[in-house]
Formats: sequence, structure tokens, C-alpha cells
Amino acid sequence: MDSVFVSIFDEAWGEAWDKGIEKGISALVKTCQEFHCTKEELSAKLIESFDLTPEKAEGYINQYWA
Repeated sequence: MDSVFVSIFDEAWGEAWDKGIEKGISALVKTCQEFHCTKEELSAKLIESFDLTPEKAEGYINQYWA
């Protein structure tokens, strides 16, 4: 029974962590837009702050840049 609990906890923790990262990335994109950063500057900041690949950073920019 303990292993089931640990498995459920691990899954919930991972989902919560992922949602937190998504919210952080979304907030950074919006903040950079408010301060008139270029997409290139934002990409560099996403790569540095969230340890993303350039491709992943570009995907998030395309997703959240309004």
C-alpha cells in the first residue's frame, strides 16, 4: 500500500512542479513583453532561467507571446 501512496504522491508532485514551471515561463514572457524585450532576449532568458534548449524556448515563446 505504501508504494501506491508514494507513486500517487510522486505523480501529483510532478504535475504540480510542471504547472509551476509553466506559470513561471508564462509570467516571464508577459513581463518581457511589457518591458519591450525582443524575442531573442526572451529566448536567452528562458534558456538561462529554466535550463531549456533553444527549441523549447522558441516553443514557449510561440505559445505565450501575444
